[in-house]
Amino acid sequence: MQYRIKLFLLFILSFTLLGIKIDETPLEKLLKHLAKKTSNYPQEKVHLHLDKQYHAIEEDIWFKAQIN
Repeated sequence: MQYRIKLFLLFILSFTLLGIKIDETPLEKLLKHLAKKTSNYPQEKVHLHLDKQYHAIEEDIWFKAQIN
């Protein structure tokens, strides 16, 4: 009797697990989320213009920043 109950439960469990289909894998979900974020918030670039290539210690640095 115990054997039949265990076999029946195993049978039910196997059909239940085989019937479940995962719609999205975690990787697909992550890639979809990343695509959504990059389309909503495009990459910004900041350009920094300096007055000289090299500066000495305690020298003032003049710069101009531009955002694209």
